[in-house]
Amino acid sequence: MNDQIEKFTQYVVRNSIENICIDIPGFSDLSVLDACCYFGSVNIFHYIISNLRKDITQSCLKYSFIGGNTFIINECLKCYNIYNKCLEYIVASHNHKFLEYVLDKSLFSPREIDYETIINSKNLKAVFLMFERDKFSIIPWCAAFSQTIDIFRNENLDFSKKSSKSQNILHFAGAHNTINILESWPNYIQYSRMIVNAKVNDGKTALHYASIKSCKEATEILILQGADVNLKDNMGLTALHHAALNDNKYIAKILISHGAYINSKDNVGNTALHYAVMKNNESTIEVLAFHNADVNAKNNVGITPLYTAAEYDKKDIAKFLILHGADVNVRNDDGFTILHCAAWKNSKETAELLILNGADFNAKDYNNETPLELAANNNKIEVQNVLISYVTGAKTVPKVIENKKYTRNNNVYSSSQNTPQNNNNILTQNRTSYSQNTPQNNNKILTQNRTSYSQNTPQNNNYTRTKNEYPTNNYSPQFNSKVSEQKPASYTPNNYTNVKIEFSTHYHTPQYNKGFSQNFVSYSPSNYARDKSGYSTLLNAVRNNNLEMVRNLISRGVNINAKDKDGCTALHIAVQNNDEEIVKILISQGIDINSKTDDGKTPLHYASEFNRVEIARFLISHGAHINAKDKNGYTCLHFAAKNNCSDVVRLLISNCSYINVRDYYGLTPLQLADRFQCKETAAVIDPSRNKRNSSGEDCGVVCTFFTLFCMLYRFASYCF
Repeated sequence: MNDQIEKFTQYVVRNSIENICIDIPGFSDLSVLDACCYFGSVNIFHYIISNLRKDITQSCLKYSFIGGNTFIINECLKCYNIYNKCLEYIVASHNHKFLEYVLDKSLFSPREIDYETIINSKNLKAVFLMFERDKFSIIPWCAAFSQTIDIFRNENLDFSKKSSKSQNILHFAGAHNTINILESWPNYIQYSRMIVNAKVNDGKTALHYASIKSCKEATEILILQGADVNLKDNMGLTALHHAALNDNKYIAKILISHGAYINSKDNVGNTALHYAVMKNNESTIEVLAFHNADVNAKNNVGITPLYTAAEYDKKDIAKFLILHGADVNVRNDDGFTILHCAAWKNSKETAELLILNGADFNAKDYNNETPLELAANNNKIEVQNVLISYVTGAKTVPKVIENKKYTRNNNVYSSSQNTPQNNNNILTQNRTSYSQNTPQNNNKILTQNRTSYSQNTPQNNNYTRTKNEYPTNNYSPQFNSKVSEQKPASYTPNNYTNVKIEFSTHYHTPQYNKGFSQNFVSYSPSNYARDKSGYSTLLNAVRNNNLEMVRNLISRGVNINAKDKDGCTALHIAVQNNDEEIVKILISQGIDINSKTDDGKTPLHYASEFNRVEIARFLISHGAHINAKDKNGYTCLHFAAKNNCSDVVRLLISNCSYINVRDYYGLTPLQLADRFQCKETAAVIDPSRNKRNSSGEDCGVVCTFFTLFCMLYRFASYCF
């Protein structure tokens, strides 16, 4: 960078520069030679190409125009010709001297220069250099520069010309807030609403560009000159959608006051409020809610703004939406409630806020899962602890949610509330106001002060406010307002009921709905909902090896012996998953160690079947019935012998398992081992087989024949 040739030569004597890459923001890693071109380090550049014999590359040429060193540029030009990327770097780096050289030598025509590079780099000099050589080459994009107004005034040019993207001068003037051009363009182009509302290739109008770039004055002028505030681009977005996306509440106010449809939806069904919530644009959310935006509007997949707030864990926005009547129990097209979404996103605070404001924590989605089961199945530890506390009754939902800040006073709000009664009214006087006589036919001209209009401009009625109806310093609930977050001190299981909180349609203060008091079932330890597979919350936690969840559930009094649709308890599942820690916890908490499934299997059957030696030893030491039979008459030894689990067989025999017991088909464990060719377990059951020679293996054939004979005999007895 500083062209310190002495230090550089000392370095290269001992080190190679082959693998050195220099990171410059906005560019890919540059080689040392490229970096010399970029910084104009002429001495090091000359040393590298002369002494180190490095070749000049094509990238050296484009970077040399940024560095601006004439010697480096000339050396690079000896090897390569100027190409399009070089021209872009010449313009972006304001290398006007070489730009003149390029244009004078006709290496490129002015029309080949990328106008977006000129606009983004604010290279006004390049505009006039191009104008001197080709007047038409700067139309219409020169409208992005207010300094080009004299060109519009003095030149007889075709200003209705469009760019390659179908942009006219209004698109560029609107996007860059060039007020002088916007005000005077009808003098140079025949006035037409078609021009004001002309769309580019992606469907955007000049008003869209002004909204995207947050150009307040340009927005006002375009509207008064006939711009349609409700036109949509190819994605279905209006100018109000873009104002919400870019958090420009002032433009949102202007658009709404001139008839913008506040609940207009784009191609995927999102309203402006959806996008404001998604982008966490609190000030715009206030404006939209104040002007009666639908807080329960659903997009094409059933997502509401409150659902979006929960998805992005925006607790303060969720509070605000609930105060304005957002439904906390609405479902999307997959059957997910907002609480399901909070559980999925592990949004602890948002989940508790929803529950305290009436969210049904027992609601099931289309997979038959409650929010708690969803959290448990996906290991969402923080939110599942919150949900457990309410499901088990450790915390309760208050019957009435107090809201001291927002109270009623004879249907007119007190001055402490600062909240309007009617969402269709206008903003207060201390905020930007608009003219009553600003109709949607857009035939009015701008007043001398564009940002000030007269106060009373409702969109629908002739209603105006009195001074007592709303304050002058604040017009709506702010994001620091407190929705109920009480933590009740005590709980009585027998009297516990969930209470739904309703919101008034006149004003969104939470109210208690007495008729809803019995809609939820009181908690009891065995009353955990099961999903469509028959798994309770505890079984889900065990199935997912969620040790912490298991501990939390047990500590809060869950029914430890709950079964799924197949009759499996948590212990059966833990044994099958080979989870020794959960097995020990369950047994220590008194789970039925000999509980049977619908097939008659005990946990020890599972341990024997799946070769869980240590778990089997632990179960036996805690009283598991070693000779219990399933519905087929299989003992644990039958399962171990059948599956060639020799270690389990030794354990069972050493603990007095019956060796000669027969199942309902008349088979002993040894015969079953022979039938499935489990030689190891057969040898453990009958140690004498280790002493026999190879000819003794005929015993297995005899046993097999005997087994078949017994089965045929039993079948014949059954038939005759």
